[in-house]
Amino acid sequence: MHEIMLYDQIVPNMFAELGLGVSAKQFNTALSETNGEETVVRVSSPGGSVWEALAMESAIHQHGNVTYQVDGVAFSAASWIGMRAKNRTASKYSSWMIHAPYVMMEDIVTGNADELRDIATALAKTADRLEKDGEAIAMIYADNTSMSMDESVSAMNAETWFNATEAMDAGLFDSLTESEGEADGPKNVRRTSYVEQLMARAPQFISNRVRIVDEMPRRPAIVRDVVDRFLKIRLDEMKRAV
Repeated sequence: MHEIMLYDQIVPNMFAELGLGVSAKQFNTALSETNGEETVVRVSSPGGSVWEALAMESAIHQHGNVTYQVDGVAFSAASWIGMRAKNRTASKYSSWMIHAPYVMMEDIVTGNADELRDIATALAKTADRLEKDGEAIAMIYADNTSMSMDESVSAMNAETWFNATEAMDAGLFDSLTESEGEADGPKNVRRTSYVEQLMARAPQFISNRVRIVDEMPRRPAIVRDVVDRFLKIRLDEMKRAV
């Protein structure tokens, strides 16, 4: 039996290569190396990029022989990427959260009248994209849990938090983890003192963390400023955690 650890946030590959999380490319490569054999994906993650998580969810489903095991927290995208796993288990002390997707864009809107109109157009497109992402996520919940589509949308919009009992009742997972099991050895392990502290303060981190703006193609300078600020904040947090 193989074991893959997902103990970090889900990020685009450019950030994963800097050690700032796990990307779909990294995760799916580790999963493909198991050659379809029985695999346990052990999870404690605050979630992250919707698009990266969608690729991970699809890979887990296509593999067909995965147990998605939540050891600690399954917030945001981490709550649904294992929905179509062969088995879904969790610790009785696990914590879960589902919410509608969003981006954070504070302190980046500056410009003249024409530039502001361009930004407003880009923001409208971002809002449309977020609605579509939200619909896809709600469909994943509705197809694989005891929640209907309307119930999923309502719970996401309300940012709903679950303990293990509530998560099981909602159908987010099927059974409690019975044992640690044996494995050939973990792959893609990203467990550090910083990550462990991050998990302990995950709710605050989720409410405050900076989301990368992946829209506004005509404003590359704005996107670059956001990326630079994201990296500075993450590096500062890592220094404080060490």
